Amino acid sequence: MSSVLPMSLEYWWLIYFFPPVRLLEFVLGILLARIVLTGRWPSTQLFWPVLGLVAVLAAEPIMPNGYLWVAATCVPAAAIIATMAVRDQEQRTTWLGRAPLMIRLGEASFALYVVHMPVIYAIRHLAGPGQVFGTFPAVLLAVTMAIASVLAAVVLWRVVEVPMMRRFSRPRQPANTERAPTRTG
Repeated sequence: MSSVLPMSLEYWWLIYFFPPVRLLEFVLGILLARIVLTGRWPSTQLFWPVLGLVAVLAAEPIMPNGYLWVAATCVPAAAIIATMAVRDQEQRTTWLGRAPLMIRLGEASFALYVVHMPVIYAIRHLAGPGQVFGTFPAVLLAVTMAIASVLAAVVLWRVVEVPMMRRFSRPRQPANTERAPTRTG
């Protein structure tokens, strides 16, 4: 048993990092993208997918160890993403697209993906092995991890990602202009 996880590292790797498991999520994303692009996603109400995610998270104490990591949250999270994508297609303005803070956090989301696990491990290490999942100190620890991860991501985005994009990216072509055909071979 790892001092950071409530399961062995091997079990965690199998349910969270094992490539066939990640492939299932990738295929789900492809299918959802096709459903959204063809206009077949049934609803643009966020209430039901969010309620589904809240129900899954509330049921965590009675779930088998590790089930919450991917399997249980996958369907409601995918439904939220598809619903938000449809809302974007319909050009509905939402608080995610209006609020400058949300826009900045969205821009820093890749940095969050990169930095969250090292931050979580570092804070768990500093907190020591006495922290138990499911207790008030563990909730406080989780909130600390979330805040520290977001702050580290924003710093990483601003100090590394933005300067690298300025240095190495090309300006975007306007959407309505056609590019000249390229010759290959």
